[in-house]
Amino acid sequence: MNHDEATHLRLFKILTEHYQYTRREIAARMRLGLYKKHFWLNAFISKGLVKVGKFLSTRAKRVYAYLLTLQGIEDNARITIRFLQCKLSMYNALITKIGALPREAEALDAEQLDAVRNA
Repeated sequence: MNHDEATHLRLFKILTEHYQYTRREIAARMRLGLYKKHFWLNAFISKGLVKVGKFLSTRAKRVYAYLLTLQGIEDNARITIRFLQCKLSMYNALITKIGALPREAEALDAEQLDAVRNA
């Protein structure tokens, strides 16, 4: 999973859980600058992954709701599956390395013992 997909997934998660957030709140939650967050959100909107609707209107400011479209939900599911496959692969590789450590330690101990005996 590359960096863009991880950002994609984080933005999907935030929009799913906090659809009423302002753009500033989304940027703060994602730990991104406003410009970068605008880029991502506008990309989602232009791809049809997110729909923007008026959530609440006050005289002071406009508030919008960012709702995932059906295509956005499908894209989110696809990226989530890829993310989980990547993490599972990393987990399996780590388990394999952990399983090999005792054998490596025994071999290293045997080499060190031989070196000490021969010295």
